Amino acid sequence: MNILGGFFAFGRFKLISTISQMVNGDKDGIAMKGTMAVSCTVGDALYMSSTGYNKAKADAVATLPCVAICNETGTGEREIHTFGPIRNTAWNWTPASGFSGLLWVSDATAGLITQTPPVTVGKWRQCIGYVIDADTIFFYPNYAIVEI
Repeated sequence: MNILGGFFAFGRFKLISTISQMVNGDKDGIAMKGTMAVSCTVGDALYMSSTGYNKAKADAVATLPCVAICNETGTGEREIHTFGPIRNTAWNWTPASGFSGLLWVSDATAGLITQTPPVTVGKWRQCIGYVIDADTIFFYPNYAIVEI
């Protein structure tokens, strides 16, 4: 695991992640411990509820914004990822330029991250990052959410 992504400098804060050197399961960037309100699976999109982190879903504003991704399966105190690249060889993302390469919170399945933004009137959109390659995403949640 690349704890600091290969390079870290104080002063003018600098963190460099070498994507090509990441292996399955690596998560560079910023992570912390958080209490899960429900059982989560590695890779689930999470929002903060009054009882802890819960699976985000873009069908209601109450289950947004996504603020983290689950790093440890289970309930209780778990590691969550709040910013930076994540590599998982079980993923099969489609790298693309522009809008097509962005990642969204699903409006159909709680916790699911998708490359297809919600399009149904009354649902919500939140962009939470972008695809680097088939196995790697960069998690960078935008806290602006838009109702369709």
